[in-house]
Amino acid sequence: MSLPPRVDSFRVFQWNSGGLPQSKRMELLMTLHEKEIDVFSIKEANLTSKNLNYYPFKRCCLYVHLKFKQVVSGILIGVKKELTADFRIIKAMGTDCDKNEVVFLDVWKSEVLFMILAIYRPSCNSPDFSYVNPCQHTLFVDDFNAHSPMWGYSYTNDAEGKVQDFYARLLSNLYTTRKIPTHIFIKIAEALSQTY
Repeated sequence: MSLPPRVDSFRVFQWNSGGLPQSKRMELLMTLHEKEIDVFSIKEANLTSKNLNYYPFKRCCLYVHLKFKQVVSGILIGVKKELTADFRIIKAMGTDCDKNEVVFLDVWKSEVLFMILAIYRPSCNSPDFSYVNPCQHTLFVDDFNAHSPMWGYSYTNDAEGKVQDFYARLLSNLYTTRKIPTHIFIKIAEALSQTY
């Protein structure tokens, strides 16, 4: 499996942190450095505009979907400063009854455009995929809270069927491990080497 000729690697890190105290920030900084991560997505970052200043990442540009009233919400995106990126909030928890948080990121690396959808769906909430329109280099980094044996859980919940149907419809590659039931969806015309 190889990347498009102009891109030797594109590394994305996804973490559902359940808040981002300084101890987790230090762990994140070490991971970013050791794994040479291009883009990271932190779900449940629990950041407000007031405390965001306490989270400097010198080598990254930060993009934030600030937390809603719920304690565990918010998405923090970081992109290496040498890459070009465009960030948009697609859905906010307080604007819809389904409570999903979704951000969209265009990232250019070596003249190749990667589109990243970072999605957080709280428990007991039905996923809505009406906003999804994947194309050639689309990556989903998500936390759907959809429990399924397909990605390491021993039981299922109400969202599992919708998420499995969604992935099946997209003719995708699904990367997951049994130890960590988080997955990365990649839809690319040319197969990618995965890094997790």
